[in-house]
Formats: sequence, structure tokens, C-alpha cells
Amino acid sequence: MARDRGDDADDREYDDPRYERDEPEYVDPGDESERVTEVRRRRPPPPWWRERWWIWGLVLLLLVGALIAFFALRDTTDESMSGRAIVPNVIGLQEDEAVDRIEAEGLDADVQRVTSTRPEGTVLRQDPNAGTELEEGDRVLVVAAAPPETVTETVTQTQTQTVAPETVDVPDVVGEDHVAAGAEVDEAGLVANTYPVPSEEVRGTVIAQNPDAGSELPEGSPVRLNVALGPGSRGTFSVPDLTGADESDARDRCRSARFTCRTVDRAASSDDDVGKVLDQSPAAGTQAAQLSQITIFVGRG
Repeated sequence: MARDRGDDADDREYDDPRYERDEPEYVDPGDESERVTEVRRRRPPPPWWRERWWIWGLVLLLLVGALIAFFALRDTTDESMSGRAIVPNVIGLQEDEAVDRIEAEGLDADVQRVTSTRPEGTVLRQDPNAGTELEEGDRVLVVAAAPPETVTETVTQTQTQTVAPETVDVPDVVGEDHVAAGAEVDEAGLVANTYPVPSEEVRGTVIAQNPDAGSELPEGSPVRLNVALGPGSRGTFSVPDLTGADESDARDRCRSARFTCRTVDRAASSDDDVGKVLDQSPAAGTQAAQLSQITIFVGRG
């Protein structure tokens, strides 16, 4: 006997697990008033988020990854910016104000004075120039004006004459070894301050100078020489004892011992101490890397 299409549909619903079937009630066959009734109810489908739980897991992983990347980037940015300072422009300011501005940026200031007709204490030059980026704690040289020296001479009557300071030409030492370059600057009547700087040039070579060659400066003015650290590792050497030596001789001995040298003025307690090294940093006997900078403190009247 052919089956009706409705019967086939009923059978599929009967076998489908999405449908719940109530068990038929048993009724006495002899009781015509009762019938077996079969009730079928469609089971509701589960919520979509239960079947696709992996989507929530993927979203959670993406959020965690984004947070990790954010904090890592922020820490990297903070580390890259920390420990750096920009050199302020202090030319034309008074010495005390210039020092305050430099120290406010996390840098140290070295003050040297040269004879000038400008008002006493006026900053004439600075090194490095304004806008240069340095490590915190690096030093900035400030050159301030000092009053002209006065000399009293007896002619027919006692009178005071102002003697203009002698000027000298800055020699061209770029490309020379720092030992010879420093000696040439010192012999010209200037003060050679050598600074180690990162560079792939041959170690110990002067790669820049300030002021430029040919500039006219009062005798005794400082000249900065940038010395290449060069590639590769540097050996360590013992710092020589420079205290008590004449400043020019001390700078030469410092450079010959494979170090760079910087001169800082300090008030002399007696005439015998003028032009002599009163102190040094680091101390004699200290082990330091090649071309590390030694600071000598020289007595000035």
C-alpha cells in the first residue's frame, strides 16, 4: 500500500532529536471513549552563542594581545625618551641664569671666562650648540665675558691703561690624531678640550672642532675637539696623576695616556697655584676605558 507524503513527514519528525515525543497513554482497548493521543513538540534551537563559543574565545585573545602590544609600545617609548636632554640656548644671558637653565634640563654646566668688552658675566659662546640632544648628566661649556685686565704704568704720571687682550687664530686640526691636534691648539695659546664622541672613523681622530679653523679668539680661550671613539671594544688604562702639573703639560700627558681631557677653571688660593692642576677627576690610578674624559681643575687668579 502506498505511503502518504504526510506519513513520511511524520516519521521524520518522529526520528528527529529536535522533537520531543510524549509517550502515548495506555487505554483499555475496550473503552471506546478513550483514544491514544500522541503529542509532539518542537524543541527550540540552542542560542547562537552556545554553538559559536569559539568566537568569544577569539575576541578575548585579540583583546589580550592588543593590551600587551599597547603596554609594550608605551614602555619602549618611555625608555627611548628617558635619559635624554636638549641643550637650551643661553648665549647673551648672564652666567648664573645660563647655568640655571642648563641644569634645569638635567645637564651640567662648565663655565670658562675670557676677557671681553661685553658686560661682565655675559655668555659669549656655548658648546654644544642650542638644540643638540645629549644624555642627561652630560656637560655643556659656557664661555662668559670677564672684564679687561688693567695695568698701571708709570710714565710721567701714574695712569691706568686698559690693555686689549691678544687674539690668536684657531688652527685647523680636523682629521688629525687627538694627541697631535691638542698639542697644536695648546701651542697656539688656546685651551684644547677633547671630547669622546661615537663615530665609525678611526679611533682617536679629531672629526670636528668648535670654533672653526681661522676664527680669532682671545688668548687662553677654549677650543672643543670631538674625538672619534671608533668601532669595536676599547681597552682600559690607568689614569695618570696630573695634580701639581702645569695645565698645558697635564693635558699633553693626559692625551698621551690614551685619554681625552677637559680643563675647568678654579680659583687659586695663591699665585703659585695659578696655571697649575689643583685637582682631577677621576683620581689617579683609576682604571678607565680608552678615550674616557679626564677633568683637570686649574687654578686661576
